[in-house]
Amino acid sequence: MQEGEKEQGTQEHMDPYEVLGIRPNAGRDEIELAYKGRRSQYHPDRYAQSDAETQAWATSKMQEVNQAYRVLNESQTRADFDQRATSARSGSRPPPVPEPQPSAEVGAPDVASILLKPEWEWFHDNVYARPKIPRKKLEGAISSYALSVSPRDVLVLLDDTLFGGAKEGLLVTGDAIYCKQKFDAPRRMLLRDIRLVVSGSGSRIMINGSEFFKFAVIDQVAINLFASRLATALTSSSPPDDRASGKANRANANSGAERLLAIHRRALHAMRSDLGEEALLIDRLIDRQMPCIAEQYLELKRVVENFPAPKRGSVEMDVIEISLTAFLMLHYYGFSKIPEGLKESVGDSFTRLHKVSEVYKEEFLAATSLEFGRECGFDEESLQMMPAVFFHSDGAAGGFDLKIPRKDALLLVLSQMGISEQSARRIIRQFEGHTETWLEALCASEMDSGERAEYERARTRHTTKPEPPPQKPPMRRATLREALQGLRFNAEPFERVFVAPNIPLKKLNGALDSYGEGLEPKEVIALIDNTLFGGAADGVLITESEIRTKAPFEPSNTRLWSTVSEVAADGKYVYIEGRRFAELNMPDQRDVRQLFGALNRHLQGVADQR
Repeated sequence: MQEGEKEQGTQEHMDPYEVLGIRPNAGRDEIELAYKGRRSQYHPDRYAQSDAETQAWATSKMQEVNQAYRVLNESQTRADFDQRATSARSGSRPPPVPEPQPSAEVGAPDVASILLKPEWEWFHDNVYARPKIPRKKLEGAISSYALSVSPRDVLVLLDDTLFGGAKEGLLVTGDAIYCKQKFDAPRRMLLRDIRLVVSGSGSRIMINGSEFFKFAVIDQVAINLFASRLATALTSSSPPDDRASGKANRANANSGAERLLAIHRRALHAMRSDLGEEALLIDRLIDRQMPCIAEQYLELKRVVENFPAPKRGSVEMDVIEISLTAFLMLHYYGFSKIPEGLKESVGDSFTRLHKVSEVYKEEFLAATSLEFGRECGFDEESLQMMPAVFFHSDGAAGGFDLKIPRKDALLLVLSQMGISEQSARRIIRQFEGHTETWLEALCASEMDSGERAEYERARTRHTTKPEPPPQKPPMRRATLREALQGLRFNAEPFERVFVAPNIPLKKLNGALDSYGEGLEPKEVIALIDNTLFGGAADGVLITESEIRTKAPFEPSNTRLWSTVSEVAADGKYVYIEGRRFAELNMPDQRDVRQLFGALNRHLQGVADQR
């Protein structure tokens, strides 16, 4: 047997438990401890002064230790080995251990061929690409926050330490991105789960609209380059078993969202140049909010593609214009949540927030026109309506008088844009949170101690207003839950229509799991089970604020009661405002008519009391 074949045979039949010196039922902590001990024992640095044969032996043992750890660190590869070991116990040697392959994750894109292109030089300080990653930095990063990674699998490494130890920073392999910030726990995200990666302000890497890593040492230009190249690699590479449609959607989402954010960055830079310190930190607020819209790029694109034809022959330009519309609504809605105490303390200066935001809007339109080589087709009147509708809080003087709460109106418009209700509610929470953070920063930086004290007094006056004189209480409006109490249904023995508190728990859980995202069980007032075997995965859910329906193999559909004035059931169909909303084949039609008759009477009563 040749020497190379002998070594390969030894490695192929390696027992990872024996290599690490642990029991077959060892837990994760024991595996980690044993691995660190073996690394220290066989690390080549310990044998740097030894002869060449000893150094080769240490290197071989270190590779064996790394392979054993990779097998036992992943639950699937460990289970595979254990299964083979059980079936091979009658033999004379342990079962073969497959050599873990880089980028073996199912659906992981092949980014190595893109990130390591010869024409892409990684020339910025503290940024390295294979094969020019310094060995000590590579070992420092792996030992700190990527223990399961083999050095040969690291494609790019960003060292964010002051003295070059690479214990904090970020690295990319063929299937994942790893990072660790000072005093924080290590993080990992699979490349297949990344929909969007961009650089944000303040030396941040944003993944899927959220901050993934904030650099302390590496400069912003290097961060921008890294983010752009990683996004390009994710867009251009093709997973080995990816479906063609999924790959195309992901590529389009990444490239389109990146183009949207490039326009955003140009507009933000121009805005900062125009306003300087007069931006009131709104530039920071906008820079945190726009990535939340970019994450919805694919959903918005689907809506545009369903139009009969693009308005000016460019789907992408239409998507970017709709993205700006969604951003403006959410951005101004965030301002509507500012406490009245602050508005009172700053007086007319509150309108400056609108003026600053309008500068960004104009710069965004200019950047979009420059990007696509033609003027935007926005209706100026529609753009002017955004602040009028959403800038002021409900019932505020000077605000646009809506018949429904602004949040409900916003949910309705976002749903018409093709954004799912779950996504819309999440985006609204994100915008509200970013606005709250911005407000605290603004108060800390823009107000002196006297102004801050006046603001606190104004807020206190607003929140502790004297009680008004006693008035005759208004007529109490019955709730929908009360309106449906006492209904009795006929369809024995196969009941399909239920009203709380008589909704079977299994049916309720089945419906909520299928199409009740964001709903609590206690919110459900009525349920219609439209399944053959009673699992309730399809049918209708009714709460105090909305009605949802789901048909087999179809996405769910939701309407807010605040936007509905009439509902009716005719045969197996349910109609809202005269338009078909649901088809119910399983429930007894008499029960369906009875339920929706009571619902409609309640809606008419609500309308009469307004």
